Amino acid sequence: MNDSLPSLRRGGARFTRMIAGVFLLPMAASACPLCNTETGQQVRAGLFNDEFWPTFLMVLLPFPVLLILLAAMHSGLTRLDHRSSSRNST
Repeated sequence: MNDSLPSLRRGGARFTRMIAGVFLLPMAASACPLCNTETGQQVRAGLFNDEFWPTFLMVLLPFPVLLILLAAMHSGLTRLDHRSSSRNST
């Protein structure tokens, strides 16, 4: 058991150096080669136009609806469990 600890420490230090090297290297490659072109500007203008917020809200709408349905189902099941356990105890 004690022999494995130094190897884990060396591996952890190696991993830390590798991660630090990745983050400290200058960013030579751009994440989006089209962003600074006319095509990229047209795409951005098409995405972030005056219809952005209504579309964004419609995309997010299913999440609160599902959360409300799950909460209702959970509370309904909890109530049914309490009712059945109170009937069985009498």
